[in-house]
Amino acid sequence: MHTVGADKIGFDDRIYRRLGIRRYKPSDFEACVGVFGSNVPRYFGAAELPEFAAFLGQAHAHYWVVDIEGALEACGGVSVRDGVGRLCWGMVHLSRHRTSIGSALLQWRLDALFGASSDVQEVRIETSQWTAGFYGRFGFKTTTITANGLALGFDSVVMVLSRKDWRPASVDSAHSV
Repeated sequence: MHTVGADKIGFDDRIYRRLGIRRYKPSDFEACVGVFGSNVPRYFGAAELPEFAAFLGQAHAHYWVVDIEGALEACGGVSVRDGVGRLCWGMVHLSRHRTSIGSALLQWRLDALFGASSDVQEVRIETSQWTAGFYGRFGFKTTTITANGLALGFDSVVMVLSRKDWRPASVDSAHSV
């Protein structure tokens, strides 16, 4: 998998600063692992941690963190493969669930993939049954479910959002983290 080329995503850096969303840097590693750990065992299996840690150890041009008053509260990224946008390793610290941080970060990532300079027509995610409802609220449709496909007790749920079903965020309203 490769990351989206810089020419495929057109962000205004002023928006990054305003939202507390910024690019991941290696010094965020421990905090991101902490966000992951806060979601075990409800949303991630402990066996997934080595894969996530390895992912963080690679260079990622399009992986972001949400930093609120110096505390890293969420992280998530995107990539494009074969013209299809993909969401990768999105999560919010368990203590900040239901605060709209996850919604804002997801909208941010969708806007990145479907932005005006992008030729992405579809975004896919492989998630679990525990978070599929969250993505469904944004218009994602389930295409495949594989029992225990991610880990024991974590079904693999593949979901897709087409460009025609995407609703871009308003800079002034949707990103109120």
